Amino acid sequence: MLKYFGDPAARSRCEGCDNCLGIAREREPAKVRDRGLQKPVRKARSRSSGKPEASTVISADEGIILNAADEHLLMSLKEKRREIAREDKVPPYIVFSDRTLADMALRRPASLEALASVRGVGEMKLAKYGERFLAIIRGSDETEAA
Repeated sequence: MLKYFGDPAARSRCEGCDNCLGIAREREPAKVRDRGLQKPVRKARSRSSGKPEASTVISADEGIILNAADEHLLMSLKEKRREIAREDKVPPYIVFSDRTLADMALRRPASLEALASVRGVGEMKLAKYGERFLAIIRGSDETEAA
């Protein structure tokens, strides 16, 4: 790495990594690697009550972790997405992807400007659906505050 950036202290070999030591690592077959890309949503259960714990991993690749309140908001956002998809006669993912809804639930944008910074929300979708999804997010925040 030092060599790449032109550092004068860089040696030709670090003598510490697998590459420099000449240790060959067997590669996994493509099928095994591909299967591990998307991990299913798992709900951890509390040992005492058996109810879901405070966090759920949505995607191992994206690293989105939602607490119980965020997860509840995500379900509300998905319901709104289904409603809009039925009205527009399109599949739900055309409205917003699961990843985008999870990001909304995590960030909880309070304005159209903040919603525009959520991954997957472009100008067209912001104008078409922005206020409807913000209403769900605001309603969720009011419910939690009560």
